[in-house]
Amino acid sequence: MKTFDASPQAQLGFLIGQLTYVEQEVLRQPYPDIKYPSILTVDTSAPDYVESIAFKVLDYKGEPAPIGDTSHDFPLAQIAAKVGGVDVVQAGLGYDYSQIEVGKAQEMANTVGFGGAINYLAEKPIATRTLTEQWLDRVAMTGDARWPSLATGGLLKYPGVPVVATGTLLGGANKTIAAILAGGGETAANEILTLLNNAILRVYSTQTNSIFRPTHILLPLTEYGLLTTFRIPNTAETLISYLERVLKITIEPILQAATAGVGGVNRMMVYTKNAQFAKFHLPMPFTLNAPIPSHGGLKFEAAGVVRTAGTELRVPMSHLYVDGI
Repeated sequence: MKTFDASPQAQLGFLIGQLTYVEQEVLRQPYPDIKYPSILTVDTSAPDYVESIAFKVLDYKGEPAPIGDTSHDFPLAQIAAKVGGVDVVQAGLGYDYSQIEVGKAQEMANTVGFGGAINYLAEKPIATRTLTEQWLDRVAMTGDARWPSLATGGLLKYPGVPVVATGTLLGGANKTIAAILAGGGETAANEILTLLNNAILRVYSTQTNSIFRPTHILLPLTEYGLLTTFRIPNTAETLISYLERVLKITIEPILQAATAGVGGVNRMMVYTKNAQFAKFHLPMPFTLNAPIPSHGGLKFEAAGVVRTAGTELRVPMSHLYVDGI
């Protein structure tokens, strides 16, 4: 015979617990999209345990010169070669559980009731992989100061990439995208077009002499949202679709761009996606080992490791940062 607490509050709590319907679906906490695999070329070609990744660069020098019919003094073509490289770092994340947790999870799964139990043992490895991917995304975009080789920054903070303000591209005072669009109408649309087109031309013509034409414009989420909601006057087309069509470029929102500029200001990146010259090194993608007993007790541990050299932009001049966008 079971007895219950005579307290009305306790009885009410018991009844609420018994009469609560628990949905079968587990609502996982949503997280920002992982962007680095779609923005950067992820290079996994290096062996898992290398300490560094090197690459060879060839360049040609020489120019034809006037010669006579019987000349023996020919200018000669020269080949210059150099080797560059990046260091590989390793990071780990794992999870643990006890035999008691296994037993409790089985009991909860077998309980007859209105709702299903959360399988924590299945969720722990999922959480471990998800958290690692989030870290890789941050490393790819802004680096990680805990490792010297990653401290210089990722895609949005790479050394050697030129940095300009909007006024440089507009030929006047600095303006944010929000300030430009506040003017409304065709004037605002044309000014945004001028801003982005001049940024593209700066990379294509001025910085790389027509060798690299940018493929992407990377924007903070707020500025991207402003472009998606601004409509071209007298049309049903949004400004962002118009810009992508006219400029033949892809515009992408990047979470970390909001504070990537000098002094923490927002930053736009004019980016040239090229598998040879812009990549994210991942010689060992995240590997999660099978759980093993810990110290011979009731506890089990699973260790995970990932090895990366971060983002490498081999031709920094093929990109451009625009701060205060």
